[in-house]
Amino acid sequence: MLKQAIAALTKYYTDNKIAVPALVQKGPEYAEDPDKAPDATFAGSDSRKSETGGILAILGMLVEDSEKEMKDGRGDNADAQEKYMKQNGALTDTLNGEKEAKANLETEKADLEEKIAAYEKHKNGKEADEKGEEGTQAALGTDCSWVKSNFQSRRDKRKTEMQGLVDAKAFLSGTSELP
Repeated sequence: MLKQAIAALTKYYTDNKIAVPALVQKGPEYAEDPDKAPDATFAGSDSRKSETGGILAILGMLVEDSEKEMKDGRGDNADAQEKYMKQNGALTDTLNGEKEAKANLETEKADLEEKIAAYEKHKNGKEADEKGEEGTQAALGTDCSWVKSNFQSRRDKRKTEMQGLVDAKAFLSGTSELP
């Protein structure tokens, strides 16, 4: 837009056959004479011509500054993009490494959980066997205590029973008589 404004002003000067003012503005010249009265004449039609040149110079400087800022901005943007790509690549590599480590840890965790489940199953089986042994020992203890308390009386009864069978056998074979 600034270039268009400069072109429009230049075209205006050319179309109206006005000399394009120089881009460098001269300061006014003052003569100091204490005896001379100030000039009271009116200014001519082209007395402000130098101010127009200042406008063109300002517009030209604005165009140069804008172009320089855009060039610097593009350079800065390219540098920032390059840094971003490097950082993004590094972060992507880190993320992939973390995902791989996570997958390995999850696999290891699953293996450990499987081992724990197998151990728990084995432990439960051993506990069941132990309870079964305790039940067997209790049953044997009950049976053994019954035998212990009733052994002598049953022994005596068996001896009597066996003697009765021997006597019956002898009687039946005719070698002994019944009492």
